[in-house]
Amino acid sequence: GDGSVWWSRVKRILPLVMAGACAGPVQGGSPVLLSCEAPGASGSHICAQMQGVIAEAAPGRRIEEIATISDAPPDATTVRLMVEALRPDRISAHLEWRQPGTGWITGETLSMDVMDARLSDAMVLQFLHTLWSRSGVAIQD
Repeated sequence: GDGSVWWSRVKRILPLVMAGACAGPVQGGSPVLLSCEAPGASGSHICAQMQGVIAEAAPGRRIEEIATISDAPPDATTVRLMVEALRPDRISAHLEWRQPGTGWITGETLSMDVMDARLSDAMVLQFLHTLWSRSGVAIQD
């Protein structure tokens, strides 16, 4: 066989394969809506971190941030991060969530205090992971 014929076929197929591989995981189902109520300038940063935590917990689902809980349709899976305290040395928060066709569930409030230091990004991220797992939010496919 002639190698040039084979190569011309590969060159036609390769862009399709690469486009599929670069698209990332297929975003199946409806998005998970996230509302964050966090005080202060670092609130939006915490919300972005929370989006990452949910994306890890629900691979393949798109996570969309919404401004307020009233923007969420009742048939959407919605998570609300309620940050009650946010200081350089303390964070306290709980999650509320709703699956399609169910009422709101409120998780326990967790707090983290650091002594003689400031909360780092890594500490806050670990706190959000712990908050997520302790709350037991189940994202259905």
